[in-house]
Amino acid sequence: MPRKPEASQSVLRALDVLIALREHGENSIRGLSARTGIKRSTVHRMLLALESRLFVIQEPETGRYRLGPRLIDLGHAASHRVSASLEMLAEVQRLAHATGETAQLAELSAGGILFQECVEGAPGLHVSMPRGSHLPPHRSAFGKALLARLSIDEAVIFLEGLPNNEERENLLAELATIRRAGVARDRDVAAPGSFAIASPILDYTGRGVASMGIHAPIARFDVQARQRIEASVRTAAESASVRLGYFASSEIWQQLSAASRERAEEDDQPRDQE
Repeated sequence: MPRKPEASQSVLRALDVLIALREHGENSIRGLSARTGIKRSTVHRMLLALESRLFVIQEPETGRYRLGPRLIDLGHAASHRVSASLEMLAEVQRLAHATGETAQLAELSAGGILFQECVEGAPGLHVSMPRGSHLPPHRSAFGKALLARLSIDEAVIFLEGLPNNEERENLLAELATIRRAGVARDRDVAAPGSFAIASPILDYTGRGVASMGIHAPIARFDVQARQRIEASVRTAAESASVRLGYFASSEIWQQLSAASRERAEEDDQPRDQE
């Protein structure tokens, strides 16, 4: 395998400095060195280079560094080039392939929860909500996954049609549980004997823009199968969120970075001459 250029390590360290500023805010050379494990002198040289291109700015009053305006410019450029629908559809397709079940995408609309993309998994019996169909958001796992991302006041607006306060209070308690777990469930909604699991997709502001999940016959769901598919649904929704600019958990970022490194290493492998 060809030796990778030493400069790549310098680039990675500079990126680590930017990430540390993103995660911990304005910081000193000493603090950045401690957080990244990079020597202070090296951190100082990197900050000078980054400052020359406005990737970081040094505050004159404190001498501490913060992220600079060039990153805002790059972020806007990246967001304009992201096709949200294509990014989410790609993850729906991956989820169907990973679980073997019918994967779907839904959004909140004035009429409730609107079901959109639908991708079937492995051959066999499948259930789903027809594309273009609406449901009250509190009836569906896909709707509850999104309601759980709203503030209490916003959620109450969507629940105004419920007949009594007790039902609203029970649903608000369920939404709090869903937000902590990152996954919502329903039963017998798409069809009698069906089961659904869904998670929210978040944009760069943390706002829920859609939900992704699966519908399947409940007969296929024992405890282990449910836990496995819940993990797959959460991962797919988190990956879609990352692709839309949301700063998700470090675990998801590490998974995506590892996949990128593997692809880069494969590209470095010498190709056989045909």
